[in-house]
Amino acid sequence: MVARQDLRVKEAIEVAGCLSVQMSFLHAHASVPLARALIRRVVGAWEFDRPLVQDIELVASELCTNAVLHGAASCLGCFDVRLAPQPRGLRIEVTDAGPGPVDRPAPSALAENGRGLLLVSRMCESWGVDATSDGTVVWAELRTDAA
Repeated sequence: MVARQDLRVKEAIEVAGCLSVQMSFLHAHASVPLARALIRRVVGAWEFDRPLVQDIELVASELCTNAVLHGAASCLGCFDVRLAPQPRGLRIEVTDAGPGPVDRPAPSALAENGRGLLLVSRMCESWGVDATSDGTVVWAELRTDAA
């Protein structure tokens, strides 16, 4: 299955004028590094500068991790990632079948997790959560002056 997903991304990269790429991943921890690697390939093909590619990878990884940890799988057992270039950057959307954001207490100073969305909020120009009839979309927009 990994090779098949990789092939689809390769085909999307080779399409001239590709406006966005959407990928589906199994709702499992093992999908997060796979998503990150495929995202790196896509945004690399779109020729974003290296620092922005690294930021995109990190933000996408945080959003995918949250979908796996706190979201719900679709009827197919998946979550979706959509990448859409913008005039000055990139929009990342991660969709899962969960009910939406839940108020969580702030992590303690010694906690090893619980700061992902804080990191996203600091790295992105904007981000948010949209409820849909099918679940939740968490999105983030990263900007660069060079884009």
